[in-house]
Amino acid sequence: MNPTLGQERQLAAKPVAKKKRVMVVGGGTAGMECACTLSERGHEVTLYEKAGALGGRIKLAAMIKSGGCEEVMHIFNHLTAMIEKSDVEVRLKTEVDEQLIRQEAPDAVVVAASSPYRIPDIPGIHRKNVFTIPMMSKLAQVPLKMFGPDKLASMSEKFFPVGKRIVIWGAGAEGAQCAEFMRKRGKDIVLVAEDGDVGGLIPLKYKERIEPWFNRAGVRVVRDATVAEFGKQGALLRFSQGGEELVPCDSMMVMLPEQRDPAFFDMAASLVDEVYEIGSTLGGENAFLKHAFADGRRVGCLL
Repeated sequence: MNPTLGQERQLAAKPVAKKKRVMVVGGGTAGMECACTLSERGHEVTLYEKAGALGGRIKLAAMIKSGGCEEVMHIFNHLTAMIEKSDVEVRLKTEVDEQLIRQEAPDAVVVAASSPYRIPDIPGIHRKNVFTIPMMSKLAQVPLKMFGPDKLASMSEKFFPVGKRIVIWGAGAEGAQCAEFMRKRGKDIVLVAEDGDVGGLIPLKYKERIEPWFNRAGVRVVRDATVAEFGKQGALLRFSQGGEELVPCDSMMVMLPEQRDPAFFDMAASLVDEVYEIGSTLGGENAFLKHAFADGRRVGCLL
């Protein structure tokens, strides 16, 4: 993925006139791309990641997409190799807070951390058989490290720790891809779309294939509905035009998009003159790999 395509002149990594000390917060795709660009231009860059490894959720995405038309591990391999070759200082298992920013006193901060996913506070949302994206990411960390995305995807065809009948709440890119992944593993799926759209920001050439595949595979899509409650009998759907339906199921997966949380940006901006947000820090409308690369390169060339 080349973020400079068609903008080679505007996004050229030109040497800086004034070297700056830059904190890049978040070691996912956007953070790594930005850190590499900043370092290439001559800035002094430190990349902070609160987890024990770089990559963010890219390995989880690679597992979900494994065997399909969107292999993404080469992106992880490329970016981590570029980080290793660069002068970027990487600090893993380090959570950036106000105290650390004051201590480091950088000239600029780039916020490349993920936004929180929307998890509505409804009755039953904390039941053990309700799975969220952050929860699944955490559960997959160790197996992904041990086996890698492709092997784990293959293993999940024989065992996946969710019930047979699943309601997936959220039909954007996250929910649609999750529905396909789970159906291929023999699960009975009901996909709940809060509006009329299925697939969200998935590129059109792929998006137009989703519903025909769902129809062939027996995935039920329910539009213009939310989940009002999740109980022992299943998910209670509430329709925007009135009415309710209880959908019997064993598990529910909450696949609603990220929402920008301005708290960290506001705190950093009160301490540092230059603060930028990139990638999914800006919310679900900016959560794709293409956004991460484009933002990382743009801000890397801007500073």
